[in-house]
Amino acid sequence: MGFYSQFSTNALQRLERLTASLTAGRPNRAAIAHAISAMDSVLADLRTEIANDGLGIRVISDEELVFRTARMIINIELDDLDRAIRSILDVDLPRSAKPEMWRGFLRVLPLAKAELWRVTRIWLQYRGDESTTSEPSHDATYRLALKTAFEELDKMDDIPEVERVLYRGIAARWPEIVRPCEQILVAIHAQVDIGAARRTWSALNKWTQLAAAR
Repeated sequence: MGFYSQFSTNALQRLERLTASLTAGRPNRAAIAHAISAMDSVLADLRTEIANDGLGIRVISDEELVFRTARMIINIELDDLDRAIRSILDVDLPRSAKPEMWRGFLRVLPLAKAELWRVTRIWLQYRGDESTTSEPSHDATYRLALKTAFEELDKMDDIPEVERVLYRGIAARWPEIVRPCEQILVAIHAQVDIGAARRTWSALNKWTQLAAAR
């Protein structure tokens, strides 16, 4: 089964909305239960999508699943963007279309790939296997590394060359260039706090149990 980038991008956006709804304001129990159920359904779909991401290791946490999904979206869409730029350069573009600018952007894409791999290694070197990650001290290190990787991913378009490619790309007249740039930006900046959402649900359940015991 292949990885469907558009499906996964939409799933990340839905997770972002669901987790935000749980951590903002004071939703009632029914709303929280619905959001948690929907969130679990989206995560289950993503586990199927991410099964062949090339890392050769199983996903062992929801946060890792979100990171690996974002990573795959960026990796695949950088390849799509490369092909799209080469395709438009194959025709005789007028000077007004700035062909030299697009040729320059092709040279930036390997830099973006290298940065993605650097960010991946931040987390991957602490990943270990399932037995070591279950140890409290290693689990804390693993989660801190994953949090750092998310923070670094969010800054990926702070690199001036990468920023120029992505934001010029979304303003381009070619849909085949706009789409990958948009999806890369969604993946870079996805704010999906699974842990906070589950803590909200857990706290509500404990409060309900205490109230029932009175």
